Amino acid sequence: MRLCNDGDFSDASWEPASNTRYWSLDSGDGVKTVHVQVKDVAGLVSQPFSDSVVLDTSAPQTSCNYSNVWHASDFNIQLTALDLFSNNTETYYRVNSGPLLNLTANGLPFISEERRNNTLEYWSVDLAGNVETPHILPELKLDKTAPTAFFNLSKRSIEAGRRNWTHLALLTRALVLLLIRGIWAMGQRLLTALQIILILGLAPTTSP
Repeated sequence: MRLCNDGDFSDASWEPASNTRYWSLDSGDGVKTVHVQVKDVAGLVSQPFSDSVVLDTSAPQTSCNYSNVWHASDFNIQLTALDLFSNNTETYYRVNSGPLLNLTANGLPFISEERRNNTLEYWSVDLAGNVETPHILPELKLDKTAPTAFFNLSKRSIEAGRRNWTHLALLTRALVLLLIRGIWAMGQRLLTALQIILILGLAPTTSP
C-alpha cells in the first residue's frame, strides 16, 4: 500500500499493508484528506481510496455577557463558546470557588450571594480535547438590600426649638406695639399742628 495527502502518488513509496498506520497530516487546522492505494502480489494496483478528518489543535473561546454593573436581584450570566470546527463544546465554571459545574447539566451560572466581589471562573473544552485557558471575573456585584436612614430628634432639641419660636413671637409682638405707638404719637403731633394752624387762621387781625 501507499499513502499521500494530496492525491498525487508520484512521490509515495510502497510499503507492506497494515490495518493501522501512523500518518502525518498537512500542517494547519481544518479538514484533512488522506489517500491510499493497495497492490496485490500480481502487481495490480487499486483505484485510490480516501477519507477525511478534521485536524483541530485550537481551543474554543468563551465569552460572557456581564457588564460590570450592580444588580439588585439574583441573576444569571450567559456564557457562549465558539469553536472553529465544532459546535459540540462543553463549558465548565465555578462560582465563588465552589464545585465544578457545566452548562449541560447545571445551566447558566447563577449569582445569588449578596456582595460586591462574587467570582466566576469559566472555560470550554471541544470534541478534540482542546482546553481553553480559564477566564476569571473577579467582581460580580449583587446588592439586594435597600438602604436605611436613622433620624433622631432629641427632647433637648425640641425644647430649644420651642424657646426660639417663643422668643421670635415676643419680638414680633414688641415690634408691632412699637409700630402702633409710633403711628399714634405721630398722629397726635399732626393733630396738634392742625389745631395750631386753625387757631392762627381764625384769630382777628388789627390794623395799626
